[in-house]
Amino acid sequence: MKGGLYAKVLVALVVAVLTTTLSASIVFRLMQLTDVPDRFEKLGRAHAFILSEVVVDKWIQGGPATLNPFLEGMAKALDARLRLIGPDGTILASSSTGSDESCQGSEKDLGNFRIKHDWRRSILMLTIPIMKPPLTGSHIQLVIDRTDEGAGPLQRFLTAMLITGAILALMAIPLSRKLTSPLKELRESAHHIAEGDLSSRADVRSHDEIGALAKDFNRMAERVQAMVMASRHLLAHVSHELRSPLARIRILAGMIEDEPNSPQTPARANSMQLEIEDMDRLIGAILDFSRAGMLREQPVETLDLAEELHLMLKRQDPLFREKNIELEVAAPESGTRLPVRRQALRTLLGVLLDNAARFAPDSSQVKVWLYGTQITIENGYVRKEGDESTPEELMKPFHRASDVPGYGLGLAQAKAAADALGATLTIERDATRFRVTIGLPLTAAQKKRR
Repeated sequence: MKGGLYAKVLVALVVAVLTTTLSASIVFRLMQLTDVPDRFEKLGRAHAFILSEVVVDKWIQGGPATLNPFLEGMAKALDARLRLIGPDGTILASSSTGSDESCQGSEKDLGNFRIKHDWRRSILMLTIPIMKPPLTGSHIQLVIDRTDEGAGPLQRFLTAMLITGAILALMAIPLSRKLTSPLKELRESAHHIAEGDLSSRADVRSHDEIGALAKDFNRMAERVQAMVMASRHLLAHVSHELRSPLARIRILAGMIEDEPNSPQTPARANSMQLEIEDMDRLIGAILDFSRAGMLREQPVETLDLAEELHLMLKRQDPLFREKNIELEVAAPESGTRLPVRRQALRTLLGVLLDNAARFAPDSSQVKVWLYGTQITIENGYVRKEGDESTPEELMKPFHRASDVPGYGLGLAQAKAAADALGATLTIERDATRFRVTIGLPLTAAQKKRR
């Protein structure tokens, strides 16, 4: 793909390698320019002094005839070329014949000798002035030439660095692919989800930041899929629940229209009103259930669990009094403080207490316990014959026995509120009792104290 991430990462790695190679070469070059004189300055001064003294002595002994053999011997020993040059530039003695020596580069004065280094051609030239008569004003020229040996140290270093850079650049190809393949997997999964395949997940197994991103992406996809499926499920059930009352209202409206003066018209109008009120309650229950799914977005507050429980018991008290239900509460006035979503907690307690009041027989007993972060609500219950619903089924939207009043949304709403709190919801029931236990999560500090 043009301008793709893979190409960008690869180019970035190659540029980084080449930049590193160039930087290392420059540093090496600077080190050579400064390090050689520093290391050999003292030794060079001593050798320059000795060489100049010997050359003067040899010249005094026999002139060029005596000096030339000495220079040749020194040249072989040093693998260099030596010349004695007079004040006017005339070559007085030499270890070899040839043209004038040339060495490009800046010259550095080190006291009793001068040094010039041509790194490009691998030539080192030393100029040693003679201050002693009869050669005063002359100078010795020592040339070390490594041009014939092939590449100099700098060239060899550059070649090695370029080869290393090429190898690293080749190694960057699989590295770049490894870095970009998880992102490609994420992109493909996102594309499938955008096309409607909500079951698509990113198969990324790395444990780095990209792996963490993939896990968050999959978690998001799961939530989106669950929300969409829940919406479809809700829409299907709402359509089913509304179809029957709408059909009855349509029939009643038709009968009233056909027989407006019939003695049964008031009763039919009253039945229509009851159907409308029932639909209104159904729509209200559906709205409450829908809002429960948004409780995760509520802010977290630190609340006293016991105080919240007593507040909700006080709000639901009229329902219990209406059915002459006795409340047995075992909970302190204040207790554990937890970081929770206030509206989610109140929705959860309100729905469960409302269910307990509605489904408990008249003049029966409802028990409520609070222990730590666990709340239990138990009420009397008459289980219908043939009702084999599991606790999981009871918490599904619109699930209820055929002869049970309501819309089957109460426990589903409670489950959504519990999920928003990160709490567990456990249902136990037998032929005579129905018990729901809420398990709110402990904080890290509370777990440590335990």
